Amino acid sequence: MKKFLISAMALATFGMAFTSCSSDEPMCGGDGSGKITFTAQLPAELGSRAFSDGTSAKSLSYYVYKHGEKEALITGTTPINLTTSVSLDLVNGETYDVVFLAQSSDAPEGLYSYAPDTQNFTVNYTKAAQNNDNCDAFYAVKIVTVAGGTTEPVDLYRPFAQVNFGTNDATKPAVTAAYGEGLSNLTTTLGFEAKMPNVLNLVSGELSGSATVSFDAAGVPSQAAFPAGNNPMDGYRYLSMNYVLAPAGQNTVTDLTMQVMKGEQVMNTLNVPNVPMRANYQTNIYGSLLTSTTDFTVTIQPAFLTPSLSVAEWDGKTVTYPTIDEATKSVAVQTPSDLAGLAHMVSGTNGQTAKDFAGYTVKLNGDFDFKGYEFPMIAAGATRNNGDSEGVAFSGVLDGQGHTIKNLTISKPSAAANDAVGFIANLKGAGAALKNLNIENLNISTSAEQAGLVGLVSEGASVSGVNVKSGNLTGGKATGAIVGRVMKDGTISNCTNGADVSSKTSNAGGIAGASYYTAEGKQTVITGCTNSGTIYAGDVSAGGISGLNTGLVENCTNKGNVTAVTNSAGGIVGVQQSAGYVSGCNNSGDVTCNGQLGAGGIVGWVKYLNSDDAYPVQNIIEVTGNTNSGTITGTGSSTYGVSGIVGLWYQAGVCDNNINLAPAINAKGMCAGITVSQTNGTDPVKVENYVLMLYVRNNVSTTPLDQMTGSLKAQYVYVNTAETVTESGNKATLD
Repeated sequence: MKKFLISAMALATFGMAFTSCSSDEPMCGGDGSGKITFTAQLPAELGSRAFSDGTSAKSLSYYVYKHGEKEALITGTTPINLTTSVSLDLVNGETYDVVFLAQSSDAPEGLYSYAPDTQNFTVNYTKAAQNNDNCDAFYAVKIVTVAGGTTEPVDLYRPFAQVNFGTNDATKPAVTAAYGEGLSNLTTTLGFEAKMPNVLNLVSGELSGSATVSFDAAGVPSQAAFPAGNNPMDGYRYLSMNYVLAPAGQNTVTDLTMQVMKGEQVMNTLNVPNVPMRANYQTNIYGSLLTSTTDFTVTIQPAFLTPSLSVAEWDGKTVTYPTIDEATKSVAVQTPSDLAGLAHMVSGTNGQTAKDFAGYTVKLNGDFDFKGYEFPMIAAGATRNNGDSEGVAFSGVLDGQGHTIKNLTISKPSAAANDAVGFIANLKGAGAALKNLNIENLNISTSAEQAGLVGLVSEGASVSGVNVKSGNLTGGKATGAIVGRVMKDGTISNCTNGADVSSKTSNAGGIAGASYYTAEGKQTVITGCTNSGTIYAGDVSAGGISGLNTGLVENCTNKGNVTAVTNSAGGIVGVQQSAGYVSGCNNSGDVTCNGQLGAGGIVGWVKYLNSDDAYPVQNIIEVTGNTNSGTITGTGSSTYGVSGIVGLWYQAGVCDNNINLAPAINAKGMCAGITVSQTNGTDPVKVENYVLMLYVRNNVSTTPLDQMTGSLKAQYVYVNTAETVTESGNKATLD
C-alpha cells in the first residue's frame, strides 16, 4: 500500500511598499505630488536556491484599474532583478485595483497570456516544459485608496502549485548501471488524470477552463537538492519539477502518472493517487522512486519561507502579544493568538493596560482561522451614548493586507442595549481605519443594539476594502455586516457583504445597520459598496446597503432580498431621514414590507424628523440616478407606499433621473412606478427657505399598470395633494 504524509511548512514572499502623497491632480498628470511609489523586492534568501528562487522572473508588468472595473487606466512593464520600483501619479481619494504580474522574459512563447480587459491569466499547457524555471510566474492584487503619507506592503505569490518528484536511490549501483552517473540517460514524463483549470482571474481569484495537462519527456534536472524549499532532504534529488494552476484557498486533488524512461523504453511507472495541490505550495512526491513503485510519501508545503499562505489556526485559548515597533509606529500580527492579544491590549483586559493605538498601523501578516472559538473583541466594553461612543476604542489603522480571517465568532447574548459588539467594537477618530481585509464565515449573535464586523464608527473613522464573504449576523436596533452604526462622521467605502443580516427590531443593513445623526461640518458616507446577503428587520428599516440613513449613499449595489416586518424596506436604504442623499445606486434584489407602509426599490421611506440633539443639520433629500430591477411587494392587508424607486415620500424632496424596471409592484393600497407622495409628515424646519414641494423629474418606469396590484396606483407618482408635487419629463420606456 502506498503511504502518504500531508504536512505544511512556512514560506517567504515578495514584499512591496506603497508610498502615497496627497494630490488633487488627474491621473498621469500634474506636478507629481500625488505620486505613489511601488517597490518590489524579493527576500535575499531566495537567491540561494536552485528552483523557486524567483530570479527567473525578470519582467514586472502592472495594470491599474478603478476599483471594481475592468478598463486598465495605466499599464506598464519594467525589468526586475530581485527588486525594482514603479512610480505612478494617481488621484487622491480614489480607490484602485492594482495588478502586478512578474514572469520570465525567457518563458516559452505562448505559454502565458494576460487579458487586461477581462483580468484573466491563461496558461497554454501545450507550451509548458518540465524542469524549466522560466515557466514560473508571480502575481499580486492590491486594493489601494490613495491618501497622503501611507505605506502599504504587498506580497507576490505564485498562481501555481509546484509539483516535484524526488528520489533517494539515484546512487544505488543498479540505478547507476541502468541510467548512468547522475541519471544522465534518464528522462521522465508526467500526466494528470483529471483535467485542470487553465484560466485564473487575477482580481477575483476565480479559476475556470478545463485543460488536459501532460508534460513530455525531459531529462532530469541537474539540481541535486530536494525539495526546493530551504530544508533539502538528505540523500534526495530531483526527478522532475512542474507548475500547474491550482486554487489558493484549498487543495485540489488528482491522480498523477509518471513514467521513467531510457530512450523510448519505459523503465518504471509511478501511479500516485489523490495528490493534493494548492497555489504557491509545493507538492513533493518522494521515496525510492527508481527502484520501487509501492512505497513513497506525498507532502504539501509552501514554496517560500514566511509569511505563510497556509491558514494559521487558533486553539481558542492561546494569547500572545504582537511586537510594537515604536520607531515606525507599527505592529506586526503574525498569528491568530497575536490578534487575540491585540484585542486584550486595546480593551485593557487579561492584565493589559488599555491602549487605543492612535497613530499606529497594525498589519496582519497571514491568513487566520479562528475555528469558531469566541473572539475576545477589539475594544470590548465600548458603549454608545446617543450619537457618541464611550469607553475604550481602537483609533489606529488595522490593515489586513488582503489577508483572510476565517470562522470568526462573537456571541454576546446578554449584552446591554447600548453595548457595541464586533471584531472591532469601537473604531473612533479621524485617523482610525480598518482596511483591506477578507472575512469568511462571520457569525455574530447579540442582544446589543449595535452589531457588525465593526460595532461603532465615529469621529471620522473609515472602513475600506473589507469583504465579508459569508456568515450570519443577528443583533438589535443597528445591525450591519460591515458596521453596526456610523454616527455623525465616518466613511465606508468599497466594501462587500455576502452574509445574512437580521435585526431583532429595526435598522438592518447589508453594509451598515444605521448611518445617522448629523452635526455641523460632519458627514457620514457610504460609497462603492455591494451587498448580496439577505437582509431582515423584525420591525422597521431594512436596507440592502443601510437600514436607517442620514448620510450620503452613492454608487452602491444590492443583489440580496430585503424584508421589513412593519415599515420601510428599501433595496438600498430602508429609511432616508432628515438629511443626505442616495445617488447612482443599483438594486436587483426583491424588496418586501410585511406591515403598514414603505417598500421601495431604492428607498423604503423618505421623511424628516426635527430633533435638535440628533439632527441639528438637515437638507432637502435627493434620490437621483438610481436603477431598480427587483420586484417590490407590500404583503399587509392595507400596505401602502409601495413603489419602484421610493416607496413612500413624506413632504419635500427631489426624485430625478431614476429608472424603475420592476417586473411587478404588489400592494393592497397606494403604489406607483416611481413614488407615493404624502404630506402628513414633518417639515424640515432647519432647511433655510424651505418650500413644501416634491419634484419628480426625468424618471423612467417600465412597470405596466396591469403589473401593479394596488387599489390606488399610478404610472409614476401617486399624489395625495396635487399642489405639493411637480412632475415633469417622466416616461414609460427606455430610449
